[in-house]
Amino acid sequence: KAIDIVLAIDASGSMIATDFKPNRFEAAKKVLLEFVDKMEGNRMGLVVFGQIAFTQCPLTLDKEIVKELIDVASMESIKNPMLRNTAIGNAIIVSLNRFNHDKKENKVIILLTDGMNNRGIDPIKAAAIARRLKVKIYTIGIGTPEGDVLQSGIRTSIDEDTLKDIALITNGKYFHAQDPKALSEIYDRISKMEKQKIDEYKITKFRERFSILLWSGIILLFISIIIRKFLFAGV
Repeated sequence: KAIDIVLAIDASGSMIATDFKPNRFEAAKKVLLEFVDKMEGNRMGLVVFGQIAFTQCPLTLDKEIVKELIDVASMESIKNPMLRNTAIGNAIIVSLNRFNHDKKENKVIILLTDGMNNRGIDPIKAAAIARRLKVKIYTIGIGTPEGDVLQSGIRTSIDEDTLKDIALITNGKYFHAQDPKALSEIYDRISKMEKQKIDEYKITKFRERFSILLWSGIILLFISIIIRKFLFAGV
């Protein structure tokens, strides 16, 4: 049973916070690269979001392409990255649009954010749509408990209640990453949770080769008859 996984990563202005080194966004990208390596054989894609959400990489089995597009993803990809607008609901809808819902593969969204939804679609309504489409969402809140103060003087904060509700509605799970090591362990746990048993069907094709021996035997019999008839005729 293959798994289709969309990685949704927050690229809003608050992800520049330096409680993760060099900042939350770059630290998250590093962990995503490691995660992609562990999920061999599954289709993966990438959605980047801030005040808007867009597809950075469609679903593909080519993990090197996924890693390359994670590597080049930047906060500059989002309109005015210094804005703290975070469209979590939009990110869910864009991620849902990446799946082929006619197929039976298990479908998973792993959504990472350090803020709260303050723009676009209501994330709870988006989660309800994901549930109807049988898409599981793992949510990850990134940031230390005390948060970090941005240059604007605003302290970042995670809306854990909403992230927990999204996970609960879709039969997923919420995680809180307070440091890079914890973030890496969370993605590792998710990779183990989502690894599925694959049923392998082997087809054995038989090629009949008795005809080779049959014709060889007929030829040898014919030769023996000729030898007996002509060479030993006068004996």
